[in-house]
Amino acid sequence: YFVRSKIDNDLYSMRQQRKEFDESAEMGKIRSDCVSGLGKAGIPNTTVFLISSFEPDRYDFNRLKEALEDDLTNIKKRAFILALPIESVEIVRKTNEILKKDIWMLATLSGGVGAIPIPGLSLACDIGILIRAIIHFQECMGLDDASL
Repeated sequence: YFVRSKIDNDLYSMRQQRKEFDESAEMGKIRSDCVSGLGKAGIPNTTVFLISSFEPDRYDFNRLKEALEDDLTNIKKRAFILALPIESVEIVRKTNEILKKDIWMLATLSGGVGAIPIPGLSLACDIGILIRAIIHFQECMGLDDASL
């Protein structure tokens, strides 16, 4: 991947210099210039993403996140999705799917501890598992005590 940042500054400058301005055409020119420059440098077939740090919802930032997610293995994809800030419904949905899988793991752990025949051990472990899971889910979803 090649990430070209500060695209908003470039487009703003171009908008100021010209009477007629086509944003998508200018982005296409910038993208093709990057691809040709990378090709001359010996880096062929590169995917170029044009992003802005100040406007992450515009330009190619979402495409970059999707491309990264698609190329990661399951464990890395899980870590990547959980590390993303909760800024869209799509990220909430993906985080929710991952956390649902964690519930099955926690239920299996609870069942395994419950099979040990020591009085009170199952209850104590279940309380610990539940509290830890709630705190983890709360952190993953970007929730604080005040918002709950």
